[in-house]
Amino acid sequence: WVEEAPLQTLAWGRRSMSPTSYQMEDPLGLSVEGNEKKFPEDDLHELFPEGSGDLASDQFEPGWFLLEHHHGTSFDDLRVGLGYLRRKVEGQKEGQLSFLKANVGSVMEQLDTLFILKEKFETDVMERGLDPTIKMEKAIRDSMLEANKLFEGVLKRRERADATRNALGVLQRFRFLFTLPVTIERNIQRGEYDAVINDYARAQNLFGKTEVVVFKKVLSEVEQKINDLRELLKAKLQDMPTPLHVQKKIIRNLVHVDCEGDPVWDAINVHYNYITQQLTLCKEKHLAAETNSEESGKTPKSSRHSKTPSGSQIYDSQDSVPHRIHCVEQLTEIMHIYLSDLWKLGQAYFCGELQVRPQPGRPQEFKKIVMSVISMMCGYLRGAILPHTLDKQNPDRAKFVWPTVRGDVLSEWLPHCLRYVRSAYTLLIGLDLPGGA
Repeated sequence: WVEEAPLQTLAWGRRSMSPTSYQMEDPLGLSVEGNEKKFPEDDLHELFPEGSGDLASDQFEPGWFLLEHHHGTSFDDLRVGLGYLRRKVEGQKEGQLSFLKANVGSVMEQLDTLFILKEKFETDVMERGLDPTIKMEKAIRDSMLEANKLFEGVLKRRERADATRNALGVLQRFRFLFTLPVTIERNIQRGEYDAVINDYARAQNLFGKTEVVVFKKVLSEVEQKINDLRELLKAKLQDMPTPLHVQKKIIRNLVHVDCEGDPVWDAINVHYNYITQQLTLCKEKHLAAETNSEESGKTPKSSRHSKTPSGSQIYDSQDSVPHRIHCVEQLTEIMHIYLSDLWKLGQAYFCGELQVRPQPGRPQEFKKIVMSVISMMCGYLRGAILPHTLDKQNPDRAKFVWPTVRGDVLSEWLPHCLRYVRSAYTLLIGLDLPGGA
């Protein structure tokens, strides 16, 4: 710990501006311990509006200082203090003179050096002017121009090389993005849609919010490829027949590429239209075959045995099988294959397996679709083997009806048809269809 020293006046008579100046001794050498009562500061401002009691201030007023610090000091003490101050000033003057006498040689050397410096400066001004750097600046500029002329070709080639190197560096660094359009097209041709979706998601995460023009141009081309993929997947969704697991995969791919609309509901409608179309074509095909057989007087032959959808063998007692019996067999086969897929697709839709939220009212619409398919199948079955059981008030009765035949022709085939109908009914029971079915 170093105690702060009292104020020391410099040899040349200037006051120190260090923080210790605030703790200076009284210049009169008088003690102010007895002056407990201070002179009002407001009165001091009134008496000396522009003055100050600070010894270091340019507006120092001796009267302010005396009233502030010595308003209670007697006149005799003040005279003693004045004498102390005079002696102190005289002592400082003697100190300055003694300093000069002791160092006169050094002072003269410094003066000589200053005179020499002044003479050299005046000589330089006469020879080179007031600003000698102008010629130097001009010489530097001329040398730069000459250097640029000499190395202009080299510098241009270097700039081109740097630009090429930077471009190659960018291409290498962002190789994934720049090769993405070609990669997507190649994977689409191979049918590797999962790889396309993964690459597209990665590109969106890395560059989805970029403002770089080149990147935005590449992303625009990528988006066009993805639009082509969406259209391709939508077209594949319309293809029937398609295995259920393949159709689910197509739906998930459409969801992952942010396809508009509801791909699951579109697939359900495709299934429904395909089933109704197959049921209608089945009836029309066998009805036309029966009509042609009657006109030619021939009856189609069948093998001695056939299989039900459940796999059991049924042996025929006759060599000829009516076409409407073939129609019943095929109708139940259609229901066994396609209605099951339709129902499973709907259940996957409503339980959230396909990552698509069903719209309100879709469960009721799906129930109507299933009931419509079952009702159509029942109508075709009734029209083929039990036409008299069709509802005469049904507006669709005409499309279910077959030409009338003798009852004994079909009666012997009813047990055979019943086995197929029972197999279809077992399928419906196993699907846990809605109560109205």
